[in-house]
Amino acid sequence: MKTRNTLCAALLLSLCANILLSSLLLSASRTPPQPEPVIVEVPILQENTSDWDTFILALAWVESRWDTQAEGPTNDLGWLQITPIMVKDANRIVGYDKYTLEDRLDKDKSIEIFNVIQDEYNPDHDIQLALKIQNPYCKVSYHRAVIDKYNELMQAL
Repeated sequence: MKTRNTLCAALLLSLCANILLSSLLLSASRTPPQPEPVIVEVPILQENTSDWDTFILALAWVESRWDTQAEGPTNDLGWLQITPIMVKDANRIVGYDKYTLEDRLDKDKSIEIFNVIQDEYNPDHDIQLALKIQNPYCKVSYHRAVIDKYNELMQAL
């Protein structure tokens, strides 16, 4: 009887050790969850792409690296880093609440908002004025980065 109890205890101890070892191996083989990769759609440039559209591409590259989900430090979101104030101003210009804060995460809607504002305050689409309207307190390096990207994109056409 003593041998039987000893054998049962040994088997139980062995079973517990196997369960513990299996659990450790399983947890060691798991990799921690990784954040979802951001898929950035690279805009396609064509020969008939206007200078203004090329400028918007360059601006979006500097603002968000063409990431529609990009978040900025001052509550700016999306491809062109549209702020809530810009959404409000675009709605004032069009005369009704056409745009929502969620529209900032939609590339086409953010371009629309940007163009509504630019058409109102910068109808000649002057690039330097456009940069001041988009980001009035930016550094000279911001202007240079946008212009450099614009020139790069223009050469690619």
